[in-house]
Amino acid sequence: MNNNFSKKVEDMISKLDSSSYKELLDDIALSDLKDAYNSFSNGISRLESEDKTLTIGIVGQVKAGKSSFLNALFFEGEDILPKAVTPMTAALTKIRYSKDNYAKVHFFSKQDWDNIKEGAEKAKNLIDQKREDINQKAREKGKELTNKSDMEILKSMENVSDSNKSFFEMYELFKKNAGKLQSKLIDSDDNCETLNNISSVNDLKDRLEDYVGANGLYTSIVKYVELFLNIEAIKDFDIVDTPGLNDPVISRGNLTRTFLSECDAVFLLSPSSQFFDSPDRSLFSEQLPQNGIRKILLVGSKFDNGLIGESKKYNEDINVAKLAVAKKLDEQFRGLLDKHFKDNDMKKSLKSAKTYFVSSMCYNIAKHYDNLSEDEEHAKQQLKRAYPKADLSVSGLKELANIDIFHKEAIPNIVASKEEIFNNRINDLVDGSRNAIDNALNSLIESINIKYNNFINADIEDISRKLEKNISIVNKLKGKIGDIYDAKIHEVKINFSNLINDIDDTANRFSSITTRTRQESYTVSVKNAGIGGGIARFFGGIFRQDDWGYHDETRTRNISYASTQDAIENVNQALKMCRTSINDTCKEIIDIETFPMEIINSVSGIFDLTDKDFDVDDIIYPLKKVLRGIAIPNISIDKDYNSDIINSVAGRSEVSPEELQTALNNVLSKIVKDMRNIVNGRSNEIISKLDSESSTLIEKLTDNIKKESEDLTSQLKEKEKYKDMYKNAIDDLKNIRDSYRQ
Repeated sequence: MNNNFSKKVEDMISKLDSSSYKELLDDIALSDLKDAYNSFSNGISRLESEDKTLTIGIVGQVKAGKSSFLNALFFEGEDILPKAVTPMTAALTKIRYSKDNYAKVHFFSKQDWDNIKEGAEKAKNLIDQKREDINQKAREKGKELTNKSDMEILKSMENVSDSNKSFFEMYELFKKNAGKLQSKLIDSDDNCETLNNISSVNDLKDRLEDYVGANGLYTSIVKYVELFLNIEAIKDFDIVDTPGLNDPVISRGNLTRTFLSECDAVFLLSPSSQFFDSPDRSLFSEQLPQNGIRKILLVGSKFDNGLIGESKKYNEDINVAKLAVAKKLDEQFRGLLDKHFKDNDMKKSLKSAKTYFVSSMCYNIAKHYDNLSEDEEHAKQQLKRAYPKADLSVSGLKELANIDIFHKEAIPNIVASKEEIFNNRINDLVDGSRNAIDNALNSLIESINIKYNNFINADIEDISRKLEKNISIVNKLKGKIGDIYDAKIHEVKINFSNLINDIDDTANRFSSITTRTRQESYTVSVKNAGIGGGIARFFGGIFRQDDWGYHDETRTRNISYASTQDAIENVNQALKMCRTSINDTCKEIIDIETFPMEIINSVSGIFDLTDKDFDVDDIIYPLKKVLRGIAIPNISIDKDYNSDIINSVAGRSEVSPEELQTALNNVLSKIVKDMRNIVNGRSNEIISKLDSESSTLIEKLTDNIKKESEDLTSQLKEKEKYKDMYKNAIDDLKNIRDSYRQ
């Protein structure tokens, strides 16, 4: 569509530029036509230069079976992706096909690391206080001081956020090689290292140990990794493998959200035995980007585990069970959508999402059927006991795994929607450009008709008399024009005052922070009951064995917190609404199509509409040409307010509601202040232009009327020539318009 549209407009402009009647065309309308086409052409060039490779994002909590699913789906069950040993070492990973195997490792910026260091130091101070409390109690009882490590103490502490716990772990690892690592922490968009000369995928995995391994030299400072792999299975795809949306490092979590919002499809993984339970729902509703995700697929992973406990309900018939369990889980999730998700693009995507239930384990058993690992053999025997009559042959296991459906159905559908998404963007650009080109073309036709009517109905004496009449009318405007512009300036001030109120209201609308609650497990040391426990503690005191007579118990507690991503989302939405309001107000205040009529209507009493020498178009047309200089361009907002939020909470993903509320209020105050400055700047700019036009309008309008009269006089001296030229121009423009609209 865009090629056809582009060709039509290009041919139109070329024909007008080379026409024999170009001198009759309104130069401003022709310039508008060219500007509209250039804007469209530049937009198409940007779209066509974008990388249109399909991108699939993979999202799931730790232990959701994400790595196994990815390996089964794209890598024939082979262990390709780097696995994190702890959540701290989990790296956001982008994967792309390449003839050569290599990787790009991106490091934290200095600002990121300053936040991490600050959080680590806070955690260390709390650890030291806790250690001193423990030791003080030991001294009072005459016992040995604690020999627990900082990490052991930290894990038992309730008053340290998960972010700061992770920061402490990262910083402790960093300190082991601080001298080598410090130089990597710079504020640069190109803060990365490339790993070249990789002989194989396994070689690449070995090289990555230094960057994502639990004790890797660079692990603590890695922000994300890009892998380029010579694997045919991913030739048509890019993969964004997320470490988890609840990343303790908010800048890394924010990067994950950005990557996900640019994906063509996102797979949300949740274990079938706990399909989209409360932790999953909370995580996805909080941390997924609320806008931008175009297509979501729900994936119930580890479906074999979900089926094993259901065998008795379905008479050990695995074919009945898999259909019934899948339907039940899907209906349960959809029944909770309205309760747990806001009305936005992401909720719409979830409502239209298709659900697939898969078993990567069954896929692996089928792939390694004659050489099963211990885990694979155990899983196979569990299925066999639960469903004795089930077909657990290679083909039966592959059917149960349900991986092939992604290659037959899910991914081809994504490919199709990728083209649809791209075409929709082009169509939106065409539609927007078509309106601008239509307006410019209509202005050309309108102006040529006005000129032709003046030409065909005039003679030289008429022109002279009419010119005198029109200049007389324009001169009469002198006394009125100041009042007209004063009224418009007053309107500008009122509208922009209302706009400032709208900005204040927008900030208030997005100023609320949601307090969230999650359940957390923790371990406490509890006295053993009875005489035996007392005896053990007695001898423990003698032999200085603090753990005698005690046992560990796991308990749960509710933790109240606020998500930093909530504040970032609020800031982004507030900025979007402010920008739209400012641009819409500027456009509506000075409408070049309606403002000339406002001027004419306000002074209509000075016109004698019965005067055959007066035509209001003789004033309107040059007035439009003069007023085009008042147009105000759209604003753009480049300031990074998200960094202000992140820095205010020292880069933590979860903070107390009170602390985040303060941070959000401070940033919204900055936004309101900056938006007020922009509004005042736009208001002053428009008022300045109106003041300038008020003092020069009559002169410019007079010059335009004189120019039109001079041109008409010159044309009448060669009447037959210009008569044919006008007819040719009018017929040609109509044909061009008809051809363009087809």
